Amino acid sequence: MRLRRSAPSDRREGGYAAVLTALILVPLLGFAGFAVDVGAWYGQASSLQRAADAAALAGVIYQPDFADAEAAARAVATRNGFTHGVDGIEVNVTDSGNSELEVEIIDTSADLYFSGLFLDNVTIRVLGPGSRGSPRSARPRSTTGTTTPRRSITPSM
Repeated sequence: MRLRRSAPSDRREGGYAAVLTALILVPLLGFAGFAVDVGAWYGQASSLQRAADAAALAGVIYQPDFADAEAAARAVATRNGFTHGVDGIEVNVTDSGNSELEVEIIDTSADLYFSGLFLDNVTIRVLGPGSRGSPRSARPRSTTGTTTPRRSITPSM
C-alpha cells in the first residue's frame, strides 16, 4: 500500500491559519487592553464620587461658616485617600449659597495600563452633591436641567 502524497498547493497553504490568527489577535488584544483601562477609570471615578459625596456631607454641617466647612470637607476627602495637590488630585470646595456645599474632586493623572501607548493622560472629574443642612436632612441637589455632568472621564492625546 502506497501513501498518497499531498498536492504541492496544499503545502503552500499550511501557514495560513497561523498568519490569520496573528493578524486577528493584535486588534483583539488591543480592545481587551482598552476595556481593562476603561474599567479601571470607572472604578476610580466611583471612588472619587464616594469621597466627594462624603466630603460634601461632612462639610455642610458647618455652613454658613465656609472656612470651617471647607476644612472639614478637605479633611474627609484626605481620609478617603484624595489629598489636594498630591498625585494629581484637586479638591475644590464651593459655597453654592443657601447653605449648600459642592465638592469637586479631579484626578488629572488616572492610571494608564494599556492605553498609555496611545494616550498621554486621562482626567477624571466628579462633583459632589451640593448638600444642604445636616447629614440627616442632606439630599443631593437635583441636577435635572443642568448641563454639568456629575462625572466625566476625559482622555487626551
